[in-house]
Amino acid sequence: MSEEMERGGVIVLNGFPGVGKLTIARTLQSKFPRETTRLVDNHLLIDPAEAIAPGRGNAHQSLRAGLRQVAFEGLVKQLAKKPKLQIIMTGCLAGNHEGIAVLIEHIEIAQKSNVPFYLVDVVCDRDEHISRFSNPMRYADGKTKLRDDAVLHKVLDENRLCDPKDLPEQVQNYVGRRHLVLNTTGLPPKDSATWILEFMRMC
Repeated sequence: MSEEMERGGVIVLNGFPGVGKLTIARTLQSKFPRETTRLVDNHLLIDPAEAIAPGRGNAHQSLRAGLRQVAFEGLVKQLAKKPKLQIIMTGCLAGNHEGIAVLIEHIEIAQKSNVPFYLVDVVCDRDEHISRFSNPMRYADGKTKLRDDAVLHKVLDENRLCDPKDLPEQVQNYVGRRHLVLNTTGLPPKDSATWILEFMRMC
């Protein structure tokens, strides 16, 4: 492993619903020692907020921001105790004001802990994306995932993933070249995880 990987880090797999972020994240997690890895799927924060304040309105968003703050502070404390910890996270962060703000919150976990931050955009061809989105296995774990094909099409048509160039200069410089756009079309999760590991080693 590279010197950076030896001192831990924060890896965010960012992608639109159904592209396969969590499957790849779980596969990537298996490549690291279990005791020095944490997997924080974005639904760990979305689902409690949805249960308490359903509908994704202001109350939901406010609650979710509070949960995120507590969780992210906890991750900073974990990194202080275990500097070699690899924190793998998933997100659906578009290049709008809200997405940029939340991405900055993710980066600040690494900044406060003085560890590298890696941003991996998980993308694939639209037909394959729709096929993955519609796979019944996607809903097997009971998470409150988007299920409406029409909404997904709208999301894909009207949005793009957050780009580090959207970030303020200071935060943008912290990410540096540790940004990968990974096209997973036809790529099994184990191969996607291998590509991510190789990218991290090269940084």
